[in-house]
Amino acid sequence: MLPDSSGICYLIVRVFDDDNNGQYASILYEGVDWAISQGANVINISSGGPLKSRTGQVSFDRAYGNGALVVASAGNMGSSALQYPAGFNRVLGVAAVEDDGSRAWFS
Repeated sequence: MLPDSSGICYLIVRVFDDDNNGQYASILYEGVDWAISQGANVINISSGGPLKSRTGQVSFDRAYGNGALVVASAGNMGSSALQYPAGFNRVLGVAAVEDDGSRAWFS
């Protein structure tokens, strides 16, 4: 954990390999579970894809039940198709916007 001057602690969980290639979704869910076990209050996930799974929903339900807010990117595919983990229940999905407040083309 890395505390800052205001007493907030940052917990960094790595779920990608040395080449920044995506791992199995199960590794992401293990990272969420580990963050919860370490007392995380907010979990930010900046990746996404089309896969929805029961395992993922269980992990995010557990985070919610432990009082953690999970925030995940809506995706960078420029598609209106639901992306995960942002599409799971109990996850706050966020998207990029342009300067005028409209949705960014890629989000």
